[in-house]
Amino acid sequence: MSKTQKPNKGGRPPADTEALTLRLHRDVIGAVEAFRREQDTIPSRPEAIRQILKDWLAERGYLKD
Repeated sequence: MSKTQKPNKGGRPPADTEALTLRLHRDVIGAVEAFRREQDTIPSRPEAIRQILKDWLAERGYLKD
């Protein structure tokens, strides 16, 4: 590798995102799990929460598609 080349650091590509940590009641987690099981391909828990939140915000006009 030449001095002008940057090493590949791997990982996720850059995105306009921010990490968020939250706690949820067990009944809410159970509802998220039920949602996941109903999908054609079971999304990860974080992906399911992202989709649920995105849909909720879009339905109420807070988020434009």
